[in-house]
Amino acid sequence: MPYINVAIKHMSAQQHRTVLLMIFGFSVWTTFCFSDPMNLLAGYSVFWILLLYIVGALVKAIGLDKRISQRCAILGYMICAILAYGSKMCEVLLDGRLTRLTQGTGFLMSYTSPAVLLCAVFLLIFFCQMQNVPKRLIPGIRWMSSVSFGVFLIHTQIIIRTRFYKNAFVWITTLDVSVFFLVVIVSSIVVYCLCGSLEYLRQWIFVRMGINRRVEILYKAVKSRILQWMENFGESNI
Repeated sequence: MPYINVAIKHMSAQQHRTVLLMIFGFSVWTTFCFSDPMNLLAGYSVFWILLLYIVGALVKAIGLDKRISQRCAILGYMICAILAYGSKMCEVLLDGRLTRLTQGTGFLMSYTSPAVLLCAVFLLIFFCQMQNVPKRLIPGIRWMSSVSFGVFLIHTQIIIRTRFYKNAFVWITTLDVSVFFLVVIVSSIVVYCLCGSLEYLRQWIFVRMGINRRVEILYKAVKSRILQWMENFGESNI
């Protein structure tokens, strides 16, 4: 990640906007053209994680977190979430009458869809503008942040996904519309809690074995070398 930060820091404002539009272009193309030229795997690839990191960094670099108010961010999030869930509801209600929407493509519910991507951007903007957060909540927020990333890595891991999650929730599509959303939310909470428990256990083991400290030392050494190399490379091309 350090070299990505350095690259973004040395980019112009126009380049920031261009890269951001390109990433949204990948999202739109993958969603509406039903193809995956960038091998994003519906959001289950390491490349998509890198793109999300870049999107977050570009949002901060462009200053969108200061230009968009919290109220607009929440409104934008709700609109995109409704669009995403609405597309899923249409997929369920159509029940195969539009074949291309019912082949498991995910449509707007896919991780790589523009609706979900914008939801993430609006949430980022909302939390960036949070002020006067009680100090007693900060440790919990930081812990939840690290656990949430672990939850993502666990439930998107190829073995977990193919052995446990694949077609495990197909039965939800047969439910009545009145309970569909409730079951989806409850299922998401259960998956989060299970994966979060595994991540908490992993963190506890790493602390006990002193792995975190060793990784931090290695990270600082590698980061220093990369930054030094990039500075020398930049000076040699001036």
